[in-house]
This record gives sequence, C-alpha cells and structure tokens, in this order.
Amino acid sequence: MFNIFQQPWALLAVSFVLLVVVYIMRTSYPEKQKFWHLLIPVFVIILAFGLDYLVKTDQEKIKGVLNAAITATVERDTAAMAPLIAEDYRDRQHVSKKAIMMTFQYLVKRHSIKSITMTSHNIVVDGETAEAEILVRVRMNPGNTSIPAPDLAYAKVKLKFKKKPDETWVIKSTQLVEVNKNPVNWKTY
Repeated sequence: MFNIFQQPWALLAVSFVLLVVVYIMRTSYPEKQKFWHLLIPVFVIILAFGLDYLVKTDQEKIKGVLNAAITATVERDTAAMAPLIAEDYRDRQHVSKKAIMMTFQYLVKRHSIKSITMTSHNIVVDGETAEAEILVRVRMNPGNTSIPAPDLAYAKVKLKFKKKPDETWVIKSTQLVEVNKNPVNWKTY
C-alpha cells in the first residue's frame, strides 16, 4: 500500500501536475486569474518537504539505529552501542545483552576498523517487529592482520528489531551471515 510518508516525492509530481492545471486555467480564463492560484503548487511542494523532514517512518528510524551501530563500532564505543541493543537480546550464539556486548568489546579490540559503509539494506517492518538484511563494506586500518584480506571486507548481516513503547527501535538479534562471500557465524570471529 502507498504510504505518503515513505514516498514524499510523489507530492512533488502532484505539485507539477497542479502547476500545469493552474497554468491552463489561467490561460483559458484570464479574467479569473488570481495570484493565490500559483500558490497552490508551492504549498504542495512545501508540504512534501515538510512531511519528509518532520515525519520519521519506522524504516527511517531503523536505518538510524543501523547508522548509530555502525558509528559506535567504528569509534569502538560500547556506551553508544548499549542503548541500541534490546534488554531481551538473543541469537544463536548469545543468550543475553551482556553476552553480545562482551562479543562487541572483544571484536572492536581485536579488529582495527577504519570505516564501515552500508552498501545495501533491505528493511521489512511488520507492526512492532522488523527484519533487516544489510551488506557493509569494512575498511581496516593499515597493518591490520586480523582477517585474511587486511584492507577490505564485505559482510552480510541479518538483524531483527523490536519497537519499544516509546516508539524507538532496538536490535533484538543479529546473525553474521557471510564475510567476503564465505559463510560465517559469530564463532568465526
């Protein structure tokens, strides 16, 4: 179903159509020309950008959580990562939030990461839960010997999210799927 909050650019197309209609009406009936007629498409354009700026969809919020997690990883900031993880976190290797945070601390100490770029993402929201599959490009700092390709790695990760009562999203589970097209899991790293 079409959601104007996820596709605000459609309102720009509507404003263009309105501009054409207003132009045709102004040329067809010059005696009825009013200045405010031209303001209708302008109002629709302002509405489109206002909706895009003011309303954050669930997908945008989840992408924000992903970006915050990426930033926390690059900066090795466990304090910034902790609020992004659900209290009831659980995956195949980690039975609690504490366990995943210990793995996070171990990984950021072991791997010297220069940058992480999300190259693609697929986010599916289903009410109070969501799933995402992301592909990230990880650039390592020079001299890093922790993985076979020391300068660059591509990783695919599947994540599950849940919405908290305050409308924020947290990570409920993660699954490391592959690194450089090779199947892996948490035990590998």
